[in-house]
Amino acid sequence: MGKGGNDKFRLVYLIDIFEKSSDEEHPISIREISKKLDALGVSSSRQTLYKDIEDLKSIGYDIVCVKKEGRYGYYLSGRTFDLAELKLMVDAVQSARFITGVNNGALIDKIGTLTSTYRAGQLKRQVYVADRGGDYGREIYENIDRIHEAIYCKVRIRYKYYEWSADKVKVARHSGNYYTATPIALIWDSENYYLVAYDAEADNIKHFRVDKLGRVYLTNEKADENDKIACLDLAKYSSQVFGMYGGDSELVTLVCENSLAGVVIDKFGQQVTFFKEDEKRFSVRVRVMLSPNFFSWVFMFGGRIEIKSPENVVKKYVDTLCDILERYTKMSDSEKM
Repeated sequence: MGKGGNDKFRLVYLIDIFEKSSDEEHPISIREISKKLDALGVSSSRQTLYKDIEDLKSIGYDIVCVKKEGRYGYYLSGRTFDLAELKLMVDAVQSARFITGVNNGALIDKIGTLTSTYRAGQLKRQVYVADRGGDYGREIYENIDRIHEAIYCKVRIRYKYYEWSADKVKVARHSGNYYTATPIALIWDSENYYLVAYDAEADNIKHFRVDKLGRVYLTNEKADENDKIACLDLAKYSSQVFGMYGGDSELVTLVCENSLAGVVIDKFGQQVTFFKEDEKRFSVRVRVMLSPNFFSWVFMFGGRIEIKSPENVVKKYVDTLCDILERYTKMSDSEKM
């Protein structure tokens, strides 16, 4: 097709030029636009391009004219995502352990198409793709899509759930049988994605690491509807389940140093009530899932957070600490012999 053969697509090409080749720091002149169109086999003149720009503005494109270094230029402002928002997306992709190296880079490249090529370069300079030690392939993305579809269509899903053996072999839990559950939501926690679902067989809300799911299948069975699902507060659920490790639910009282107020709010939310213990400490009553991760979270702060009640939880924490101390004492004694 000769020069001018693509004229009927001029506005489409012009939008693409503004999206990829202009931003606030890099306005593009009419002459530069004309050269790019010429390379695409599109004829143009100054008068034509001025009119085209006005036409684009009239249909909602925020094209701004500025004078820079003695010449006039144009750039596309008011994009769907600004640079700070795109960097947040990149950070999220980078922090996701289940998104492996090749897929990581591909997703960031796609995010880069949402801004100019100049700013896309800034996103790429952020990238550090470490070996995440996973071999998840594309199935995890397809599973996430199927879970969202099942939630939207209000149907149950079926899947197998795997864990690693000491021989580094994936072994299916639940005696190798499929789980059939009602998907409720996906939660992002500690760099991992989790499926929160209602297991009708166990009559309980459970969560599963998405990267440990086998292929997810949608069923023709209608999703469960009950009070456990309707009353589930996902924000509270994710704050109660430390590191998404399950356990028995307990209402515990914690005594904390005043300097840890921010830590407690970050973990349990601003609605948690503080009770003054003395001039240096406050207490809170929170519901948590008892697990090794909860105890390790308390231990992380040394004596600055104490479990005050109930007594059975205090005893379990003390027994856990004593068991660890005994193990290391035996190791130390054996080294001396």
